[in-house]
Amino acid sequence: MSVFEHLIALGSFILALGIASILVGIATLVHRRAEARLSAAQLMWMAAIFLELINFWLGAYNYRNVREASYVTISFVVIYPTLLFLQAALVAPEQGQPPDLVANHQRNHRYYAGLAAVCGALGVGFFLWANSAINPVPAPVIALPALQGSIALAAAIISARWLQTSAAALLVLLGVANFVGATWMLVHLA
Repeated sequence: MSVFEHLIALGSFILALGIASILVGIATLVHRRAEARLSAAQLMWMAAIFLELINFWLGAYNYRNVREASYVTISFVVIYPTLLFLQAALVAPEQGQPPDLVANHQRNHRYYAGLAAVCGALGVGFFLWANSAINPVPAPVIALPALQGSIALAAAIISARWLQTSAAALLVLLGVANFVGATWMLVHLA
């Protein structure tokens, strides 16, 4: 087993827990749809965090040729997916009660948006480190988590409904663009 395979296995387990949290939340909304109180901002945040979980896993493939582990790499592969899992667990509707996405968003948005901002800073830091220690990282790849983190930080600080919905919608658009780019690279460059 290569270093990459070993590390991505651990990161993948943590990512799977986050993906499962969101999917169970969606299933809860469907099962209890008559009782559900929906929120556009909360649904957009669920989509943005789901995309980030998938995109981390897709983007990790770019490091498949890493032959040596470092403390930075190991820490990043554990910490970043853990922060994504926590976002997913906080954004998903609570189990055992009627889903109230409006109340959940009001109660938790500062936490999952704040964690998304931390992920943005952590992503920038890792890519800057990887640029010199592993292999060159294109500037747009470094800029993406900086932009995502800035948007999330604004959403963590400012509670206005229009900003919450707009920030989440922007993060979804960036997540879709990232997904398209990552899948294109897998299909054409792998």
